[in-house]
Amino acid sequence: MQGLCISMSFKLVTNESLREAAMGWVLTAQYVTNMVAQVVVGYLCMVKWNYSFLIYAWSIIPFLVVLFLCPKFKLDKDDRTSIGGEESSLGKSESLWESIKAMPASVWVFSIFTGGYMIFFYPMFLVIGQVIIERGLGDAVSVGYAMTFYSVASLLAGVVFGILAKKIKNGMLCFSLFGIAISSLGIYLSGNYSMVCLFLAIGGFTSTCILPACNNAYYNQVPPQRSFLASSITLSALNVGAFLGTPYISLVESLGGKPMTCLLISPVFLAIMGICSIFVMKRANNVK
Repeated sequence: MQGLCISMSFKLVTNESLREAAMGWVLTAQYVTNMVAQVVVGYLCMVKWNYSFLIYAWSIIPFLVVLFLCPKFKLDKDDRTSIGGEESSLGKSESLWESIKAMPASVWVFSIFTGGYMIFFYPMFLVIGQVIIERGLGDAVSVGYAMTFYSVASLLAGVVFGILAKKIKNGMLCFSLFGIAISSLGIYLSGNYSMVCLFLAIGGFTSTCILPACNNAYYNQVPPQRSFLASSITLSALNVGAFLGTPYISLVESLGGKPMTCLLISPVFLAIMGICSIFVMKRANNVK
């Protein structure tokens, strides 16, 4: 659902004054439900660990919304997505592989940033329970409540992303990556529950800005018929990064560290990526 909504907000909202805000609103809607789900999962896990997977039954709700409430659109001959319409890339007999090869370099560069950030940030989700429970800061339900701070901050970031993007401009991605670095380091050093919640909120706010910031950076370089595909590539990189987050933890463990040690190592790489992003963003904005 996240992939569909972010891609559609990137492609369908062409009004320049609304596009940046729309990408943030999509993420806000996502985190409203995440905020509730995290608490529910905490209680389900208290009953029995595998009951937490029952949360996926929630997916029936968007399915019913799409099935019964979304209007049926006729095929638009002027549709310029990469997957349909007479004027689309595929509608003009361009293969998917040809569309991928025609992507500007900026799409791949910012997709690398997205995937890289997730490799170094994803371990936080896997060790946050260890941080809270092993340090005696709370129980499984406390973990769920702590993650609610992450979700509330993410919700707020989605609302104000458009404003921030206009103000910070080329520094938007750097701001986000440094915020995530501070969050990871802060959680690692936290000695009480309040500090964990605070740094989770910082991480939630800044991590939410990563994907729309990257999509926004190459918006003007991607032709309309490939815009949907471009944002999908970036989102795929994010999911690949999440997948590689687990081997990253395993690597740290094999070198003698604990899973929690990732929170100490990751800020170094995130800070380096943040500095590099300033120059990449400037270059991307100078390309017409």
